[in-house]
Amino acid sequence: MLPFSTYGELQDDPGLGRPFPLGAMTVQPPPMLTDERKPAWRAACLAYRGKRRAGASDQQAHEAAVTALQGVWPLPWKEASAEAVNAVAYASRNHAVWFWRGIGE
Repeated sequence: MLPFSTYGELQDDPGLGRPFPLGAMTVQPPPMLTDERKPAWRAACLAYRGKRRAGASDQQAHEAAVTALQGVWPLPWKEASAEAVNAVAYASRNHAVWFWRGIGE
């Protein structure tokens, strides 16, 4: 038996013993800045921001951020890319005025 009806109503989940809504999923919170991440995220953000201020595309800036991050924190490209994305997201959310100043003006 499906845990939901075709009308999206709640039904009991046989594995958990409680109802859950149609399409329910778990969402991981974004990674937060830590002392371990700080030097690498700083390098990534400065590289990204510098490239964007110089007129580079988002992709070019991302690649520069990944390279800068790997210079501080040697990770494989895929993991370094994810960390660079998290670093830029963190900086643009928590330090938006500084981060975007001079970009696209």
